[in-house]
Amino acid sequence: MIFIFQSGQDWDDSPIVANGASDLFVKVLEDKGKHSRAIFGVHKLPRNFSVGLTATFTLK
Repeated sequence: MIFIFQSGQDWDDSPIVANGASDLFVKVLEDKGKHSRAIFGVHKLPRNFSVGLTATFTLK
């Protein structure tokens, strides 16, 4: 998963938000929801969104 946050220079709580999303994936999908992730902070996102999330799933 890739998390992209629109954040100010002094905001450093993006891991807290990402942890909540990660916990949700594991709770819903159990062991199949375990994943790796990357977190990026940027100055501006399109349409003034605050968070972007990209996830890729492989279904068997």
